[in-house]
Order: sequence, then structure tokens, then C-alpha cells
Amino acid sequence: PASADRPGGSDAPDDAGLAERRQIWKELASKSGRFLVIGGKWKGAIGKQLKALAAVGQWDEAIALARQHPKQREDRLGWIDVLDRLLAQPGSLQDVEAEARWLREKRQHVVFVGQGGSILSVPVAQQLWPNPEAPQIHWLDSTDPEAKVGLLLALTGAPDVAALKQMTVDELREKLKQAQFIVTSKSGETREVRENLAWIKSLLHPTGLHANDHVWVLTDPHTALWREAQARGYYPSSSPAANREPLLIQLDKGSDIGGRFSAPGTRVLLLPLALLRPGQLQTLLRRAQERLADDAERPDGFLALGQFLAERARHGRDKVTCLLPPVLQPMGAWDEQLVEESTGKSGKGVMVFPDEGLTVEDLPYLSRDRVFLHVTLRGAPDAHAALVEALRRRGDPVWTITLESVDDVLSLQAGLQRALAPIGVDQGINLVDQDAVDDYKRIVEAILSDTGEADPLRERLQQVSPSHRITDPATGVTLVFDGLMALLADADRIALEHAKAEGASTAELYAEILRLMQRRQTEA
Repeated sequence: PASADRPGGSDAPDDAGLAERRQIWKELASKSGRFLVIGGKWKGAIGKQLKALAAVGQWDEAIALARQHPKQREDRLGWIDVLDRLLAQPGSLQDVEAEARWLREKRQHVVFVGQGGSILSVPVAQQLWPNPEAPQIHWLDSTDPEAKVGLLLALTGAPDVAALKQMTVDELREKLKQAQFIVTSKSGETREVRENLAWIKSLLHPTGLHANDHVWVLTDPHTALWREAQARGYYPSSSPAANREPLLIQLDKGSDIGGRFSAPGTRVLLLPLALLRPGQLQTLLRRAQERLADDAERPDGFLALGQFLAERARHGRDKVTCLLPPVLQPMGAWDEQLVEESTGKSGKGVMVFPDEGLTVEDLPYLSRDRVFLHVTLRGAPDAHAALVEALRRRGDPVWTITLESVDDVLSLQAGLQRALAPIGVDQGINLVDQDAVDDYKRIVEAILSDTGEADPLRERLQQVSPSHRITDPATGVTLVFDGLMALLADADRIALEHAKAEGASTAELYAEILRLMQRRQTEA
């Protein structure tokens, strides 16, 4: 489903690129060679040694070291062949269809609760495959009280917060009895997800509704969340497919697919998809499998896209701007997390800008460090056609992917995952670990639990000059703008510091910084 602007035209020889793609796919599909190194989560000092070797391209030494320590590695490449495995075991897909059938028959609302990759597939499914006959699908990916109030308004049909507060317990019960909450966490320890599960239980309890009737858990085998769900009955006990145990993210009961790789081949996407397209899972997955056949052989395939991105990144074009049709907009956020969390490490990788609303008028202001990923739907108007034509005339690299229909989004998801492989090889990046995410989770746990553990964010704040930070008295939020100040001219910095000293508000200072930055960009 892909076509591309390639140097020299689409008929240019591709012998070197083809040989490279074949070798990458051989190693990726067999989870060997370089992907033994950059396709697993490594424990302890071995992981640091392997990262250092891969970063400088010492692959022979890295592979030899990895082979010596197989017990230090957790495989995270289950997404490579998940379509083949699912289609070879259709019974597991029938289980998901049965779970979705029960939800359609018993519930009017289905709420998916998660964080990051465990939730981003839900808005993709909801917008791409709308079905007025299915239960209404919602998602909660924040502990923000406003997000919870918004969810309650949607579940109850209350027009505003005042009406919500006036509802009696019995009225609230009648509304909530039509809702099912599906709580998702791969690790089973994501603090925000656990906080939201506690909130859901506190919401149900006063109404007399039991959490084990209205909560299912999706997680990996034997996590802390799995054990809680097993003990409290957070699983589909009355479903025809009931196995009297919590639902697992992976249908094969494995744990080798990370959150950002959980679509299209795990319950994270398959369950909402089965709700919206009943009875179609096997057909949709087979379609994706067929679209990806012989991808390594194709100069316009997804591995070739990865080569294209890696080559451009080497020459300073490490920012990908997504140009998506309106119906595919949720794919932008999904792709942003996939690419940035997989490649954005040690000062390397590729950044993704999912929706900037760019037009031809913006062209003079676009920096030359961009690559453009242009996705179209065959037969549908292309809102970016004029911009893409102008970009090509200007010499900007554009890669176009044309989907036959929205049903090809599953192959797009799996294909974009494959496109990471050449980038990982080229830059020596472990594509499947997540040190930054793990650090973030530790910080959040420390803050919310008040454990007394050192808080890097607070320590960083204390290092910032008081003249470069300001706290909004209404919200308590601190704006730190030392990094922004570094982008401004000396005279502008002095003017801002003076404005702060004279009592300018947080919003006024931030607006002025943005104005000065825009002026500088225009002048440049």
C-alpha cells in the first residue's frame, strides 16, 4: 500500500538497498544478529555494555556478548510475527469476539482505562470504525479530576457538573450499571492506572454496584494487577469465553510485546475492534498479513521507509511531519509514541509531529530538518495535495503511503513498527527498551507516594534561577523557562527578566516568550 518519492525516481536501481533490507528482515524475523542486541530488554551491567557497543557500530562484539548472556535478556520482539501466530490459532480470536459479543449484549458503555501505548489504540479504533449499534466507547488516560468528570458526564448523560451533583444514588446506579471498565497495564504497576482503578471502585461502591461485575483487567501474566484481578474477580466470569482468570494482553499468554507495539496484534486493539466490527477480526488481520507480504523485496515498502528515514536523519532531517487525512488523525499520536519512545534515546532517534495543520502558506517558515510522511486514502480527497506538490518542488523529502481503505490501518501499524528496524540498526538504538519511561514511573511513584525518595524534577527546579521560573498563584503550576530564554537574544532576555520583576503574570511572560521566538524565526 505504499508508494514513495525516492532519489533518482521510482525506477532507480535499488540493489544495495534490497540487499540491506533482506539482511535486516532475516535477522529481525529470526530475532537474531543485531536484533538479538537491540530487540530485547537487558538486565544489569550487560545492558549498558551492549548499548555502548551498538552505539558505535561494534556489532560483532555486541552480538558475541549477547549470546553469552541469554538469561539476562527478555525478548520484546513478539510483534514481528504476531499476525501469523494469531491467524494460525483462530480459536483465540473467537475468544475475543465472544468477549465483545457479551459487552454488546450487556453494556451500553465500555470504558478503556490505561496509559500510553495501552490506550492510544482505542481512539484510533473508535474514529476509524464507527458503529452506532455498538456500545459507546470511552477512554481514560489521566488522573486529572477534569478528565474523570468529563467521563462521568458522558456515562450519565448529565448536561453539566451541577446536574451531575444533583443526581441521586439510585439515578447514578442506573447509569453506571450500563458501564464496563477495562483496566489495562502491561506491567501491572503503572501508578496512574492503579489510581484510576481505585477511583472506579470508589465510584461504584456507594451505588451498591460490585466492581467484579463492572471491571475487567488486561495485563501480562502474574503481574501485581493480575493477582489482584484474580483475587477480586475482575474478569469476564459470565462471558461465554470465561476462563475464570484475568484477561491477558497477548492472546498467546506471552509477555514479549511492549505497550507501544500492542496494536494490531493484542487485545489492546482487538477487543475495541471486535466491538466495532463484530466477526471481522480474522478477515482484518489476514488483510494486514497479505499487505505486508514480501515487504523486504519492495522499494516502496515499510523497511524501505525505515531506510529512507535513517538516511535522512544522518543528514540532519530527523523530524517527521505527518500529513494525514482527517479520519486518520488519531494515528498521528499513535505513531508519535511508537517512533519517539522506540528511537529517542541517548540524543539520537527521530521526532514525530503528528498534526501541525500545515498549508502552502507555511512553507517559507518550515525548517530544512524535516521529512514528510504523507498518507492518503484511495478515492478520498487529499487535503495536503497542494502542500505536498510545493514541498516536492522545494526539494523536501516526502514519502507517500496510499491505503486502499481504513481497514489497511492494521497493516500501517505493523508496517510502521517494521520501519523502526533500519533506524535502530543505523543508529545503534535498542528499539524495545524504555529507560526514560521507567524513570518517569519511578518519579511519579515517589511523588504520589511521598516516599521521601530524591525527586529529580524538584532537584532540577531548585537549580533554576528564580528569575527564570514563576509560579501561577491560581493553579500552583510553576513555569520554568530557562531553556526558552537560551533561544532569545540578550536584549530580549533582559526585557523579560525586567517584566517578571515588574510583576508580569505567568501567562503574560509565556506569551511574550512565544512572540519573541516567532519574531526571531520570521527574521531568520
